[in-house]
Amino acid sequence: MKNIFKGLGASLLALALVVGASASPASAALTVSNVAVDTAAADAFVLGASNTTGSITIGAATHTGSTTVSSGTVSGTTTTSALPVIADGVTTGTAIYLTADALTTGEGLLLDHTTSVIADGGSLARLSSTSVDTAATTGALLDLSSTASTAGTQILGTFSGLTTGVGQSLVTAALTTGTGLRVTGSGATLEAGGELLDLVMGAATVGNAITITNSGAYTGTGLISVINTGAMTTTGNLLTLTANSATTAAGLLRVNGNLLSSGIGAVITSSSTALTGAGRLLRVDHTGASTSGATSKVAEIASAATEDTTILAVTASGALAAGVVVDLSAAALTTGKVIDMSDLDAITTGKAIHVDATGTTLTDGILVHVDSAGTAMTSTGRLLLVDQTGVTSTSGIIAEVKSATTDETEHLVVTNTGAGPDANTTLIRGTYTADGDAQGRFLLFEDNAADDKFLIGLNGATVITGSAEGTAALTLTAGDVVVTDGNVLVSDGAVAVAVETVASATNMAIDSSVVTLTGTTTIATITGGVAGQELTIIFTTAIAVTDDDTTTATDAINLVGTATNFTSAAGDVLQLIYTGAHWREISRSVNN
Repeated sequence: MKNIFKGLGASLLALALVVGASASPASAALTVSNVAVDTAAADAFVLGASNTTGSITIGAATHTGSTTVSSGTVSGTTTTSALPVIADGVTTGTAIYLTADALTTGEGLLLDHTTSVIADGGSLARLSSTSVDTAATTGALLDLSSTASTAGTQILGTFSGLTTGVGQSLVTAALTTGTGLRVTGSGATLEAGGELLDLVMGAATVGNAITITNSGAYTGTGLISVINTGAMTTTGNLLTLTANSATTAAGLLRVNGNLLSSGIGAVITSSSTALTGAGRLLRVDHTGASTSGATSKVAEIASAATEDTTILAVTASGALAAGVVVDLSAAALTTGKVIDMSDLDAITTGKAIHVDATGTTLTDGILVHVDSAGTAMTSTGRLLLVDQTGVTSTSGIIAEVKSATTDETEHLVVTNTGAGPDANTTLIRGTYTADGDAQGRFLLFEDNAADDKFLIGLNGATVITGSAEGTAALTLTAGDVVVTDGNVLVSDGAVAVAVETVASATNMAIDSSVVTLTGTTTIATITGGVAGQELTIIFTTAIAVTDDDTTTATDAINLVGTATNFTSAAGDVLQLIYTGAHWREISRSVNN
């Protein structure tokens, strides 16, 4: 304390001054000015060595100089320190009390170190406690309190020269269920813009703001755990990452798991039973209008795996029955694509889309459903388009419907549910776009030996193999067979017409070209004919046929001769031809 005791000459060097060491009264006062005390080892100077009450004061509030304690080279951490303060008897009091009520831009306590390098184990300031704290204790090793400061900085650590060192280190090597660092906020009074923790990296281009390192076989609930027990609203966020100036960032949020095997890189779990239509476990929301065209991607899952890895798996629980596993919505889409799988150039025996339902429970369900309610579809519009643009010389199959069913299953059904298709409606159409006549086959059905059974080929030529003579290979239940050009040629077999039994009538109706006639009623007209049709009538009884030479009546009969009616006998045959307006006799056979 060199500014209190200084200035005396060598004559006072032998003075051994002990204040308060004698039995003098506690109120005794001694004023010494400009005194220097320099003694041998042990206690050089003692104030109040035997006092049990009162205080010992050095300096005064009116003193404007400094009170200095100087020491030479000292080693040790207890009483051999440069300035030991021993207050082992303090319990609820204060060991060192420092006030600086008038402080503005100064420092209340300054520890200054500028010369030597602090080596391992050294500390410019150290708080050390070896006492055993129990779970019931609430004391603090370091307690910093500020009750009136609102906008100031409470704790400031400035390490402007730090490069590879550590700015602040907390070591809790024995921690079990405790907390290494806790920041307690103000609760409901925290406003927008308030922060419990703010890490500012400035203009850094590399490095990490936070690094959490764990070398153990971790089985806990999370190296970082963000917990909110309050009721969050639609505008609240539990974790927000903001990088509005980022452009080519490699990842605003990155999870690295280079040795991951059966573990999971990122998990979002929820046991909520109240998730509504607006609720989401994961949402990627891009609200900007992209100007980079089709090259931009809002979300991407990329993998360099070369084996049987599944890149994306969406697994619904066994309880999902009427829900939707994947819902794609693009209400404003016009010329774009909802799903685009365009980079499949290397595929050979693989499958771009595989819909598999190997169970036996499918009844009224549909594996693939393409649904459209559009009313403006043009000739180029398609609900389904299979487009093979490559030229192949092999017997490839563009599209196939395959089934192993053995019952009455229909393999392909084309249904028009409209109110009434018109002449422009086509259920199935095949088109060749090459110039000239189509050289390929339009339609081919084969048996299991690859033998053609039904073929529509060049220029629509149709071949039906059939099964055997006498068994129908082509059946027409209604309508006509019309040949506008060409011939009907039977190279083997016969053209047979079913014989119809008809009762004679004045206006007799027929449905066949060969009829067996019964009854006795005179026949005046025959309806149901087609222009060019030949009619063979086989009589079983005597029936009169009226000859109408003038053919004034529609469907009348003009027999050979003039006004010569024909009365048949059993076994007679009459052949007629229909002109489109009436019948004319070709021949007759009288067999009686």
